[in-house]
Amino acid sequence: EMIKRLEDAGLGYHVRATETEDKLGRIPLRQLVYRVHPLPESMVPLVWDFGQLSPDVEELYIQQIVIRYVSKQQEFADEGMFLDEGELIETVTGVLAAAQAFMREQKDECSFVSLRDVERAMMVMKWFYWLSGEILDELMLKAEEDLYKRFDLREGRDVLTQRPEPLSRVTRALVLSLGVCYQARLRERDAFRDRVAHAFRDPCPLSGGGRQIKDEIDRCQEVFLAQMQLGKNIARNEALRENVFMMVVCIDTRIPLFLVGKPGSSKSLAKTEVADAMQGDSSISPLFRCLKQVHMVSYQCSPLSTPSGIVGTFKQCQQYQKDKNLDRFVAVVVLDEVGLAEDSPRLPLKALHPLLEDGTGGGDDDSRSGQGIVPIKERVAFVGISNWALDPAKMNRGIMVSRGQPDSEELVRTAGDICNTDEEVGQHIKHLINHLAKAYCTLYEGQKREFFGLRDFYSLVKMVYSYSAASGNTPTWREVERAVRRNFGGLDVERPVATFRKLFHLSFSFQASEDGREEEHDNAVSLITDSLNRSDSVHYHGDSRYLLILSENCDAALTILQ
Repeated sequence: EMIKRLEDAGLGYHVRATETEDKLGRIPLRQLVYRVHPLPESMVPLVWDFGQLSPDVEELYIQQIVIRYVSKQQEFADEGMFLDEGELIETVTGVLAAAQAFMREQKDECSFVSLRDVERAMMVMKWFYWLSGEILDELMLKAEEDLYKRFDLREGRDVLTQRPEPLSRVTRALVLSLGVCYQARLRERDAFRDRVAHAFRDPCPLSGGGRQIKDEIDRCQEVFLAQMQLGKNIARNEALRENVFMMVVCIDTRIPLFLVGKPGSSKSLAKTEVADAMQGDSSISPLFRCLKQVHMVSYQCSPLSTPSGIVGTFKQCQQYQKDKNLDRFVAVVVLDEVGLAEDSPRLPLKALHPLLEDGTGGGDDDSRSGQGIVPIKERVAFVGISNWALDPAKMNRGIMVSRGQPDSEELVRTAGDICNTDEEVGQHIKHLINHLAKAYCTLYEGQKREFFGLRDFYSLVKMVYSYSAASGNTPTWREVERAVRRNFGGLDVERPVATFRKLFHLSFSFQASEDGREEEHDNAVSLITDSLNRSDSVHYHGDSRYLLILSENCDAALTILQ
């Protein structure tokens, strides 16, 4: 079941488990969650199975990690008064133990957790506690007040009595840490929040249960995104909000991050926006002025990637950090399409193990400390972007964000945000958005092989918006059909126009001639011409896309373009 999910996630492996030629004995390597080479038979007698820690023993280990963070300098003080150290250690240990136990019960890659996750959770908790004292508490309080004011005006009643008790600074830090280190990797999150909520008690009370955990994490994500200056027609949807939040936290704390999601789930967009926002003392936002300045170095992965290429990118970032104030500057290694490197026969991603584990990759790293382990403060940050999950040996060395396919409601909200640039134009197409989302979901779920995706839907919405902005009226069915053909072409076996037309029969009165057949002005040549035409009003609004022409004959395609 897990292998099937890994194959179907994102673009999926382009080689199916049953078709691969790489085998371990008779077992295809694609049917193994961990992809490793077999040990020589002479070493088999030396193998010892360590097994897995029992829950009781693991909780003792968790307690020791918590003690190290809480007792070292009594870092977690609330309202200027030191908390009861013993009670705080017991509560935090119980919450993290509950989170670990829940994750191990999962049936997918989320079940692979270790004490690394506990260590990271405490690092992030310490970071949020520090940031709350700097500026986060103030921004969160303002966001909360604005939220309840909007809710109160909409409902026409006083909701102050329904608000849960506000969280203390240390409780908020713990809740946000759970959101970063555990919740982000889950698809179904309600059960997780309800489970860990039962473990909260004094001195970290949580009166609102799992719902309050969700609200607190969502509000913090909104605060981070609100501090950014996004361009027009960029939807502040759940995917972008979470991706930005996770990137900022992991980059500033130098914790490795893997962003896993389908094309169009705002991974690359989040990277661009974070790079623009995190400029240290030069940042426009007061929140980001408290954080480090970042310098990103990207490496495009492929089946031809080599270990030396990846190690070289890390060393390049280390050079950028040389002679810098590492409390205010961090270089970031960004591996784009990291999943493609899984298919390289040179296994380049094996080089990530020491780089992410202890910051070493060979060379002169040993000179930095007696044991050859680079201190966290001196390491470079890491972001891996992939369309599908990697093997757990790599992802467990960092924090994973898993973005699934958004449902129809999320698509409607995203499309609404895209169309909010001009309120008048938004009103013209508001009644069409729900039909566009439902038609896309129907088309997407009916595909035998994933060809159309989120970017096609978002571009469709922007193009329909541009038609309406150009005409000043509600788009006609002919304009909607034109946009569908331009964004959902390329497959002969699929009939996107027919799928969309079925759901638009209540919004448009079709003429007898509009039976779904391709008109002369809807043929491939005219659609290509429209995309290349600089005087096209749709292009003028910035919604023309890069063309991919599929043709059996390359010369014929060049002739068409000429």
